[in-house]
Amino acid sequence: MSNFTFNFFKQPNENNNEMQIEENEANNTNNDQQHLIPKRIALSYEKEVKPILDGTYFETLHGVNKVAGFKKGLNAQSEIFQITNDQNSDVLTGFYEGGLKVWECTLDLMNYLQSLNDLNEFINNIVGTSSSSNNINILDLGCGHGLAGIYAFLLFNNKINNGNNISINNHNVKIFFQDLNIDVLKYCTAPNLFLNLDIPTTLTTSDGNNSNDDGNGHNNNNNNNNEINDSVLNNDHRFQFWSGDWSYLLNDSNWNEEINKQNGFDLILTADTIYAKPQMKKLAIFLYKTLPKQINSIALVGAKRYYFGTGGNVKDFIDEIHIISNGQLTCKRVAIYEDKQSNIREIILVSNTK
Repeated sequence: MSNFTFNFFKQPNENNNEMQIEENEANNTNNDQQHLIPKRIALSYEKEVKPILDGTYFETLHGVNKVAGFKKGLNAQSEIFQITNDQNSDVLTGFYEGGLKVWECTLDLMNYLQSLNDLNEFINNIVGTSSSSNNINILDLGCGHGLAGIYAFLLFNNKINNGNNISINNHNVKIFFQDLNIDVLKYCTAPNLFLNLDIPTTLTTSDGNNSNDDGNGHNNNNNNNNEINDSVLNNDHRFQFWSGDWSYLLNDSNWNEEINKQNGFDLILTADTIYAKPQMKKLAIFLYKTLPKQINSIALVGAKRYYFGTGGNVKDFIDEIHIISNGQLTCKRVAIYEDKQSNIREIILVSNTK
């Protein structure tokens, strides 16, 4: 069976330095705002995730496995797939924010985490040595494929070798994956999470090879272990999946109940989410409302220095943070990536002013 990859699985650095954006009003013909309302997503592994894993190819980016494309015959029904293919747009503002595509600043976040000289110090700084929590609470905000959050989970659990032994002082890593669209969480984020957990499943690489084939045409997968998978999706407190708009999340009682129980997040990861001025302000408000719940909390914002054609840029975002937080949040450039092939990119660390 031949491999094919839809446009929305396109990788970074494929002549995509400028975003293709359409306004929501011109494309959301149903004028349906239900996707903005926050929902904690419960998925059935057997009915929803496993068919996607069985019907997709995967590849590896920076040590993390991800869905690379659909096999022929997979019944992948989504209004987002149809509209994004028809419009040939990366983003449909207010309706679809590009979650089916891997953005290069996501890879920058992964590179930055991997490059830290002392992960133990980094973890202790954000959690606090006197923290009573048993968790390192992470939010992958606007997660899309969820690669940054998955990478942090693997790295902090010492499953990715960065040259250091990591001690997280008996803390568990807990991750919220948030995206505007349920279909992004269903078709990308949740499958990608399973591709990186120690859970038996039949996987096919992007070159068509079966990862569980013993070389003699026999599948080594044990299909009797599937009962653990639904508990990972729905009962395992390490992972939660949330859809909805950030502004709505801030006012959602269920969301606030969950994050208040854990005193907010220790680490927020977000990439390419300040591509336009309205998004810069929306993210600044979200961080201002969320970071103070945990005094040591930080956000790592991966962004292009300037988004040509859409107006978003790092300088104005930093100014927006200072204005909205009235100085309660501070920003620091902690990494700059310049490869002379694409826009200059930066990692901005946002933290509570101490």
